[in-house]
Amino acid sequence: MQSAPTNEFLTRKHVAYFQRCLSLLPHSYQCLDSTRLTLGMFCFSGLDLLGTLTTVLSQDERRGYIDWIYAQQVTAAVTDVPGSHGFCGGPFSGPMTSEDKARNHYTVANLAATYSALVSLVVLGDDLARVDRHEIVTSLRHLQQPNGGFTPHPYSIECDLRFVYCACAICHLLDDWSGVDKAKAVGFIRACQQYDGGFATAPGNESHGGVLVSAVASLKLMGHLDDDTAFDRSAAVAWGLRQQDRGFHGRVNKEDDTCYSYWIGAGLKVMGAYDLVNLERQRAFLLATQRHIGGFGKAPSDYPDTLHSYMGLTAFSMMGEPGLKELIPELNISMDAYQAFRARQSSALCRSSPI
Repeated sequence: MQSAPTNEFLTRKHVAYFQRCLSLLPHSYQCLDSTRLTLGMFCFSGLDLLGTLTTVLSQDERRGYIDWIYAQQVTAAVTDVPGSHGFCGGPFSGPMTSEDKARNHYTVANLAATYSALVSLVVLGDDLARVDRHEIVTSLRHLQQPNGGFTPHPYSIECDLRFVYCACAICHLLDDWSGVDKAKAVGFIRACQQYDGGFATAPGNESHGGVLVSAVASLKLMGHLDDDTAFDRSAAVAWGLRQQDRGFHGRVNKEDDTCYSYWIGAGLKVMGAYDLVNLERQRAFLLATQRHIGGFGKAPSDYPDTLHSYMGLTAFSMMGEPGLKELIPELNISMDAYQAFRARQSSALCRSSPI
């Protein structure tokens, strides 16, 4: 999909793009039906960063989306499988029902969808009052493995840094760390840092830009970012900076890709090294992947998609683009949305406290 690059950030086109995606997605998204909640998160968060969430979506529409998200919650009433509680990615397996727990044996939440659900609820202005906090935190204890890593759900054999991050972000947003053994999690992160300074998805794998922010954001959320024994900070910064050509690429000898401007850029931001990024080159690359119909593609010749479109916005936010809200890189939530959420939490606590 070719379109002439422009030096202008197309704010109104991006707003229109995310509005369209909330209403109708191209047929190519059919294979992503089980991750519909995450696709929604990209759209909600994109509109929030653009400062238009509450203007383009009415209060009733936002409430409708909140109710739809809660409809994806897997509670103890639905299934009693240990480690299965939280949110699933969409209604692909049918409506939640408590009538037959045996039938629901494979109706399980997963950590990525639970993270997406909580972020979306925060951005949409919910207070998380309907979140089954106890069961989610209890599930985390079942999903953490002896090596400190996490699997996304009880039937998965995947165990990598992405799910460590999801667990840490969930605990932070719920303000309850009782489901995570921090010492083991830090040990797993340390084992994932490779000889070249980058982080792999799991110990012994190749360093990959997609998990740089997962590693360092998890450490920051757990309070171990400044722990010299947790990881080699200078080596991680050097590895991240080596991945920049114009934009960033995820592995050695790969092409630059819009999404790594967040995955690697946010990792550098968390480590306090974002000032070392060549922002002029990155901006030129991102403007080349920006599409005239709104959104961003993976590369300059690609059609836009929700993931790369949202990650493009986060990169522009971190670069200080006028009109975009400030991003909290370790949570991937705007500062405005997060502060409003904490204010709602404080207000709810005051209302529930005895006089």
